Amino acid sequence: MKGLRKVLTPFAPDQSGASGVVYSMGALIVIIDAGGCTGNICGFDELRWRDTRSAVFSAGLRDMDAILGRDELLASKIESAASRIDASFVAIIGTPVPATIGTDYKALKKLISNKVTIPVVAIPTNGMKTYNDGEWEAYKALIDEFAD
Repeated sequence: MKGLRKVLTPFAPDQSGASGVVYSMGALIVIIDAGGCTGNICGFDELRWRDTRSAVFSAGLRDMDAILGRDELLASKIESAASRIDASFVAIIGTPVPATIGTDYKALKKLISNKVTIPVVAIPTNGMKTYNDGEWEAYKALIDEFAD
């Protein structure tokens, strides 16, 4: 039974829905993955990519970065990108990798907020829910950050 999957992820999972919400808002979008999820978002799930550009980055997590929780390295990468890009806020979006290792989005948001001068929105998606669930998570995070 090697390779048996009892649950399949949606074709366009929640991280795609979340990135779709913030795509045209002028955000610096950071997908917390090793590169595969960002490729799927930009290549297949985000149709606006062909016509309009947005700052969508992969965190480029490697096995040991994820396992050892090298959040400071991620925060430094985001700080570097934010200093070069005119963005209105940083949106960090989760994937199965941070979900598997139990990433603390509140702590990660605080760590990044201490390094950048623009607001940070953490969207705790996990790649196992639907596009609509990701949209909901993004709107909730935006309201929590920007609404009075």
